[in-house]
Amino acid sequence: MSLPKVLICVLSGSERTDWINPELFNAALRLQKSTQFDVTIETIDGVRPVDRARNLAVMKARAANVDWLVQIDNDNVLPPENGLLDAIAQAGPRQDVIVLPYGIYTDNGLRWSCNFLEPFNGQPFIRIDDAGTGVMILRNTVWKRLIAGPWFETRYTDDGELGRKIKHGEDVAFCRDAKEAGLEFWASPVCSPHIKSTDITALVLEKHKQLQQVSRA
Repeated sequence: MSLPKVLICVLSGSERTDWINPELFNAALRLQKSTQFDVTIETIDGVRPVDRARNLAVMKARAANVDWLVQIDNDNVLPPENGLLDAIAQAGPRQDVIVLPYGIYTDNGLRWSCNFLEPFNGQPFIRIDDAGTGVMILRNTVWKRLIAGPWFETRYTDDGELGRKIKHGEDVAFCRDAKEAGLEFWASPVCSPHIKSTDITALVLEKHKQLQQVSRA
């Protein structure tokens, strides 16, 4: 009996000077030893803009006829043990898109990469409204329902070529398009360290102690 196929694409490029976190690299090697899934790992290096890199990952997944695509940015780190694959293994038919939450820094301060619609309360997943794409798991229902693509596309205001500004980043635009197609977004209680000059996820965990149910366990 064949194992479910998982393609893991690591996006790297100029943001971190073509750097991939060593912990991410080591975790990726461990995942290839999985007995639950047939895991393939590829890097998408130096592809810009980011929309193009994410769409290339989806095209690779569709061409390889995989069951799941995982997109990981090079400055995120996978959780210890098998947190990523455990999330996939626990997914039911409603979990079209699963994210591992991580900390981000915005003009309004530290926050999570997704908007939780409810507390976890021991559940394996909770619904979310939108999400960043640092660690995003896509079931093949994404490209089966959103057939044409592009799946990720930065949206701009209609102020002319010189005056236009970003209206929605590729992550928000994807979330909106996917939800309109009836796909559901969920978050795992396992979070991903987000490494810049420090671990931003750890800072958010410290700031929001009431959200300690979102852990690295």
